[in-house]
Amino acid sequence: MRILKNLVLDKTESGFINKIKAAIIVSFLFPVDFCINKTIYKKIKKQTLGNNFKLGISGGGALAHHIEDYFEALNICVLVGYGLTETSPILNIRSKKNNTLYNVGKALNGTKIKIVDPNNIDKILKTDKKGLVLAKGPQIMRGYYKDNNATKKVLLKDGWFITGDIGYLTYDNALVLTGRLKDTIVLSNGENIEPESLEQACLSSKYINQIVIAGQDKNALSAIVVPDFEALNIDNKSDLYKNKELKQIILNDIRRIIKNRENYREYERINDIRFITEPFSINNGLMTSTAKIKKQAVLEKHKDLIESMYK
Repeated sequence: MRILKNLVLDKTESGFINKIKAAIIVSFLFPVDFCINKTIYKKIKKQTLGNNFKLGISGGGALAHHIEDYFEALNICVLVGYGLTETSPILNIRSKKNNTLYNVGKALNGTKIKIVDPNNIDKILKTDKKGLVLAKGPQIMRGYYKDNNATKKVLLKDGWFITGDIGYLTYDNALVLTGRLKDTIVLSNGENIEPESLEQACLSSKYINQIVIAGQDKNALSAIVVPDFEALNIDNKSDLYKNKELKQIILNDIRRIIKNRENYREYERINDIRFITEPFSINNGLMTSTAKIKKQAVLEKHKDLIESMYK
């Protein structure tokens, strides 16, 4: 249905042939979809959201693809937005008319977004090319309070604000975010990887509660995993470290999920994992007040565990 409505990130997906294929599939599955919506999905929506829910707005952090897929299946409209504290705080948001999945929508009126080369901020990149996201508009802060040095690092003289996020613009100027510049992993072979999208994908595994991917300057990726002990049906958490078979099951599940992602690249394969039993939280200093994982803090705290995966 989204192909028929041109609600796709890649313009080539909405070509004539693909639209014909989509129309055939939609017409074939419509009776099934109609029945499921009127029975199962309707009950789920009523039990979780009630009868008066119209739409949801998501912000403050990335919305995992499997969660978007869930709401899409239930025919629940969710508009995803994007911004930072320094941008008061909204830059982009999806609309009901152009609610394409997996992006944060177009820039607000009066707001400009451009993608530049992280190594050459004066070089503007073309559509669909990933780079550093810059923003300009009336909602951009004037600077950090009594901190000129920090201000100069993110605010250019012509008013453009360096968000620190990595992403690209689609053919219709919707913004797709793929990670944070400071979180980008550079493998020893020079390949650049934004781990956030991989981590989001891995969270669709029933075995995983939290995950942080590592691999800076290494020959392959690895991961620190906080398992979902209820899903694993394990009472004694220490048993997890001894159970090599269970570790392989979870590792294989992670590899399957990542390999099934669109545009999978071989160097995105997770080579090894290690388990920890203490979840990342605000109390232990591994999450921010907005419940975002402090990845650098996690990598520093568990650096010995990470190194053990490369011996």
